[in-house]
Amino acid sequence: MRGINAAVICSIGCIRGNNEDDFLFFGDYLTQQEINDGAHIVWHAACERALFGVFDGMGGGDFGERASSETARLLALREKEILSDETGAVLSRSLEEISDGIAEEARTLGMGTMGTTAAVLCLQPRTAVISNVGDSRVYLLRDGEALLLSRDHSLVYEQVLAGRLTLEEARVHPRSNAITRYIGMKNRGDVRLAATRVIDSFGGDRYLICSDGVSDLLPAARIRELLSGGASPDETAKRIVLAALEMGGKDNATCMVIDIEA
Repeated sequence: MRGINAAVICSIGCIRGNNEDDFLFFGDYLTQQEINDGAHIVWHAACERALFGVFDGMGGGDFGERASSETARLLALREKEILSDETGAVLSRSLEEISDGIAEEARTLGMGTMGTTAAVLCLQPRTAVISNVGDSRVYLLRDGEALLLSRDHSLVYEQVLAGRLTLEEARVHPRSNAITRYIGMKNRGDVRLAATRVIDSFGGDRYLICSDGVSDLLPAARIRELLSGGASPDETAKRIVLAALEMGGKDNATCMVIDIEA
């Protein structure tokens, strides 16, 4: 049985009056009230399968918080089913069903927008499933290289894919926060909501899951530097969130660092 060491920090940031982020940590989550007070959790587990995620809510009032918290809660209820599937199909379908439920709730409440991003990591014995909606991200540090595993659903990332912008240019673009998909989308039709992939997973791998309150403020080179510093997941998460706050902390910042023991 392999060991997994992980830490998560969820900060309200320096400007926002409320925290619209939430997360899944070893398949568990915090309520709206708990997350608004901030969070810092460190854990070790000997296990072959584990579920992690970061969710960044959007919408007026407390509706962003409701969407992110509800997504975390509903995924936690499906944890066993999601972890039993190594293809990612159950995870993708779950995100779509949760999205449709939140969209219906927003219609019932007369809300224009009530939604959240999602970046989810499902660790399996030999593989990892990565699924995301919106612009929260999953990175992998392996052999000293920091690889972006998720695919942003945003206007600027479409320009990156078309070769018109670099990732760094996209990060500082005035429309960097304009996302094209999110959990809670209305009238999405037959659009495949989540970007899902399966990769081989090895001992010594380190994963980072974060909201854009981290990735929008820190260049890729800085993220790589912080991830590869040799510190524990807890210390690394602290350094990453502090770096984001030092850059202005304009948004809620959630950072999760997960190590698979060699």
